[in-house]
Amino acid sequence: MHRLVNALPVGTVTAVLLLACPATAVAAIQDYQIVRLVAMKSECAHDQLRRENESDDAVVFHVSCKNTSHYPDGVRVVCDDPQYASSCQIQTEAREYNFLEMLQSGDKSEGATQ
Repeated sequence: MHRLVNALPVGTVTAVLLLACPATAVAAIQDYQIVRLVAMKSECAHDQLRRENESDDAVVFHVSCKNTSHYPDGVRVVCDDPQYASSCQIQTEAREYNFLEMLQSGDKSEGATQ
């Protein structure tokens, strides 16, 4: 077999190798990559994931969270390049609630009305 390959012209060997290789697969963003991004970059504990929009330009995901304290409406993730997970970014900002301050302001307003 080795002698046969050496006896063939270089162009023929290249053509045979190119034809023998399967077509190049196109990478696509997988759901687990989005779940991992949300787990690493936010306080959202993944509950459900759905693809909202998928086009040649971008892919949009919506992740609902088990803990709704920081993300009551879930997390929106936009991937600018549908081929690369590294292009994905969380678009939803975490909400901050200062519960102690809310309770104190509620007590002051009650005291003022009495």
